[in-house]
Amino acid sequence: MAQLTEKRILYVATDDISLLDIPEALNALGYEVYQMNEVMHAQGFWRQECEELQRAIEAMQITHVVTYDFIETVAEACHCVNCIYIAWVYDAPQKELYTEYARYSTNYIFVFDGNEYKRLKTSGIRNIYHFPLAVCTDKVAMVLENDLENKLKQYTDEISFVGQLYQIEHLSEIMAGAGEWVKNEFETCVDRMALQWTGDVDFYNQVPQDVINYLGDYEGHKVKRDYPYMDERLFYGAAVFARVIANRERVTILNALASKYPVSLYTRDADVSALAEGVTVKPGVGYDREVYGVYRKSKINLNITLHCIETGIPQRVFDVLAAGGFLITNYQEELAHYFELGKDLVVYHNLEELQELVEYYLSHDKEREEIARTGQEKVWRMHNYNVRMMEVMKLVATAEMEKNHKTLILTTPADYERLAHNHVRMVQNLYPRKLYFLGNEKVGELVKASAVANEAGFINEEEILPFDKVHSVMKKALGVEELPRGITGWYYQQFLKMQYSFVCEEEYYLVWDGDTVPCAPFTMFAADGVSPYFDLKDEYHEEYFNTIGRLFPGMHKAISGSFISEHMLIQCKMMQQMIQEIENNDSLKGNTFYEKIIFSIPKDKLTSNSFSEFETYGTYMAFRNPAKYRLRKWHSFRYGAAFLHPETMTDGDYEWFARDFEAISYEKNQSVREDHENLFQNKEYQRHLSARQMLEIAQEEFQEGMVETW
Repeated sequence: MAQLTEKRILYVATDDISLLDIPEALNALGYEVYQMNEVMHAQGFWRQECEELQRAIEAMQITHVVTYDFIETVAEACHCVNCIYIAWVYDAPQKELYTEYARYSTNYIFVFDGNEYKRLKTSGIRNIYHFPLAVCTDKVAMVLENDLENKLKQYTDEISFVGQLYQIEHLSEIMAGAGEWVKNEFETCVDRMALQWTGDVDFYNQVPQDVINYLGDYEGHKVKRDYPYMDERLFYGAAVFARVIANRERVTILNALASKYPVSLYTRDADVSALAEGVTVKPGVGYDREVYGVYRKSKINLNITLHCIETGIPQRVFDVLAAGGFLITNYQEELAHYFELGKDLVVYHNLEELQELVEYYLSHDKEREEIARTGQEKVWRMHNYNVRMMEVMKLVATAEMEKNHKTLILTTPADYERLAHNHVRMVQNLYPRKLYFLGNEKVGELVKASAVANEAGFINEEEILPFDKVHSVMKKALGVEELPRGITGWYYQQFLKMQYSFVCEEEYYLVWDGDTVPCAPFTMFAADGVSPYFDLKDEYHEEYFNTIGRLFPGMHKAISGSFISEHMLIQCKMMQQMIQEIENNDSLKGNTFYEKIIFSIPKDKLTSNSFSEFETYGTYMAFRNPAKYRLRKWHSFRYGAAFLHPETMTDGDYEWFARDFEAISYEKNQSVREDHENLFQNKEYQRHLSARQMLEIAQEEFQEGMVETW
């Protein structure tokens, strides 16, 4: 991995936002950061700006370009010169993420809303991360402690809200041509959705299709033209419905509270005619300075989130807490992931609950001030830009390492067809590694005709190590003229994984079992982007270590766990070194490594699978180069086929399993028993139990060799 000084980062400001929090954080972390002299257009693609940026990247030898939000022009420029582009997105949804530009492999996109992340991940964007927003706490501290301190007295609000009312100009004109049914559906949807934040409502699915069709027709279906990967429901849900509902909510909340308490609205909106007389409208405040004074000195700060932000935490939450302000916010699912509700901030689910909370906390100063203090401490410690940007750079460094090796999925035609329903998921979750199915010619034909033909490659096993060579050695070792191919096959697939080290062009390659499906994306490198992982399980087979001892005299089991999982990241030169050491062992019969391994196993043990390439390589590295790998516990659902039908597994099933398991194996010698049907895939069970809890219950009752411990 390059040292910090070898990374040259260019920060690009746009006409939408020119904050310097990102470059200042990167500077503080020790990176070499540059800035463009001119701002770029945030919307659309601009050819001249793209060419200028390309020239700047090449002339300055830039390695990473960083922006707020995703900028099409920047993405194209970085793609053309193969430069890493990092976009930290603060809009949800951002329309530009539904264009072809967002699919470039040079992009690294960070979005703060969990549902938006899932949607984009499944849409085909590869390098995308769910990543919360943050605050430049150094800036907040400087503003509050220095020049603003003498002016804070002007900000002494009982209750304040900083933001827009989200009036949609010309909405009545747009809807004028709609039929009464469409207009009624529109109003019914707004009535149903407004002032409810329960966390169990799918906002976009509530938007009526008839209204979406009308709006699409009205605008000539520009969404498909400008944002080809964006559904019109998503576009108009955010652009129209979320804003209309926000206007309804914000006006209603401010007016309701103003009937009993002094309420201040800080806004740049020109039309505030819907507000009651009790709401004091004040000029909008600057985001870099005055806003923190408002947050600091208001007794109660309100947050009212747009519904198009489905689960994520908007910027206002972090800003209020960073300033030391007391916050009452509508419920968002992710709040509990990062904050302690009732201790760092206070949450409401509807208007009635908000009114009760306001009344309570206006009369309980000590509790209110203590919550503000703990919330501020949490944000300053965990949600500042230095912490976030350090994590961003580590994630990017790790992903770049992941790009530099292939993944080999060893499979047979039967296994390939059996798991065909899951291949798209395998491609998505094993990305950004270059993915290749390794097998015979029939596997190659299946890959070519499959749904992943454009995303995965094929390697013919015969070009790595001909089967007949190994098969003839097995027959000699067993002293037979005829032998079922399956007996040799167990050893052959392991020797293939080893032999590949001599043809691999990268430093590492990942081997992955063809009957195993990853539940979610994962990395094979530690956060430093350098150290690879060995993933451990709890198996133990004495004969494997007997064989290891014969191959490498004096070598024995070195760790408490087992190196046998459904995959392994192999360093080519170390595998080559291990093979060379086997071939140099003159006490073993044969010349090639596979001959020596086969002849090292007693004839009566040879047909009972007495060799493991994973256990051998892991043990070898533990003895020869113990500092090279880091050890990590790996939880996979080994007996998946005994409980699950792979062809019926849904995204929701895998998401549920992913909370406890990294992968699910569907072994061909297993089948779902009648009393196992609809056990793990039962949605009612999933709502009440975790996959781990269900497996632990199953292991108590069924004695089928299933042992998984935590």
